[in-house]
Amino acid sequence: LKQSPRLWYEYLASILKAIGFVTLPYDQGAFVHPTKGLVILCHVDDFLALGESEAELDKALEEVSRKIKLQELGEVSTFLGIEFSLEKKSEKPGPNSGQGPNIGQGYKSLKLHQTKYVKNMLKRFGKENLAPVLTLVQDGVKLQKATSEPSKEDVNLY
Repeated sequence: LKQSPRLWYEYLASILKAIGFVTLPYDQGAFVHPTKGLVILCHVDDFLALGESEAELDKALEEVSRKIKLQELGEVSTFLGIEFSLEKKSEKPGPNSGQGPNIGQGYKSLKLHQTKYVKNMLKRFGKENLAPVLTLVQDGVKLQKATSEPSKEDVNLY
């Protein structure tokens, strides 16, 4: 039973590699199709499939579904604790139409956040009633790598 997750991953990877996907060197759960602009993220049995072309993505998922039972759950709202907020384009063009990012057909922007996680942490430590304060970072601030090892308490806490 301990080998089951590894065997599942190897089976999935073989299916995806057979249709042209490669794994990223720093994340074996991220599969990318280099010529079709497709990405499949996998963690255990949770999938997130993204692509530049919905037709190409549908073809790839159809190929995978011949070997593995897939269940489409619609637009992503949460994946591995990360919340996704998609802002749809307005129906009528406004003064800024045509400007800004184009995040897929019908969408203006994509926001990734962990609001639920942060609220749970605040509640866990009894800080949920604190007043919020803006902590904007100035442009051009360069972060530096830590010069000392984190304490054991910090490592366990975070």
